[in-house]
Amino acid sequence: ELCDVLRSASPNDEILIRINSGGGSLATANMVVNAIRESQAHVHGFIESTCASAATLIYLACHSYSLSEDADMMIHTSSSLYGGKEHEQHSYVTFSRKKIHKMVRNRYAGFLTEKEIENVLNGQDYYFDAEQIADRLDTYTEYHQKMFEQEMEKMQSEALEGEETKTPKKK
Repeated sequence: ELCDVLRSASPNDEILIRINSGGGSLATANMVVNAIRESQAHVHGFIESTCASAATLIYLACHSYSLSEDADMMIHTSSSLYGGKEHEQHSYVTFSRKKIHKMVRNRYAGFLTEKEIENVLNGQDYYFDAEQIADRLDTYTEYHQKMFEQEMEKMQSEALEGEETKTPKKK
């Protein structure tokens, strides 16, 4: 239902996602993250108390953030179960590891340092209180603003290059 609300919202809508979750399914979290990215509304994340594991992905995908004074956050690499024949398990784990490493690097960039991201990928869990989360959100927001500006500059540069190739040369 949340994904339907996010996807059907208009640019004038504001949606508040209140989070109090120890985590859950990565597939479900990714579905919500995609809906936030597709939403025309402004999506605000609020941590009521606990925001852990997959819930952190949803929170950090929001457009703006706030949190209660009792908020806490936990970030770790994924946990999963997979059954099947040995060669299927090996293929799945190899594939999943690559996918999850890419996702962790992309989604936590700017919130965690590069060293912390490497530590997460090597099995370390990180816990943050409300003050630490707020400090990191400032850095995270600045990081993503910088990435957005770089992407805009790149697009403008490519557009200008495209225009130059379309202009016929005078003889």
